[in-house]
Amino acid sequence: KGMSGGSLAVGPEGRILAEAPLFEEAALLFDLDRERIPPVRYDSPLLSDLEAALPLLLPDLERVLGKEGG
Repeated sequence: KGMSGGSLAVGPEGRILAEAPLFEEAALLFDLDRERIPPVRYDSPLLSDLEAALPLLLPDLERVLGKEGG
């Protein structure tokens, strides 16, 4: 079974840097400014936001999962 293609290379800001064609074999080449990654992560700390919110979300998640499991 093959892949359908359409792969994307997305930069740290979420901008599409390169896009492969659909239903064709292709090599996707792109330039990525690695120096942009730390500032973007600092400005949009999704993982640290999740880590901070997880203790608040866990009781609700456990309650929902408990209802579905029981």
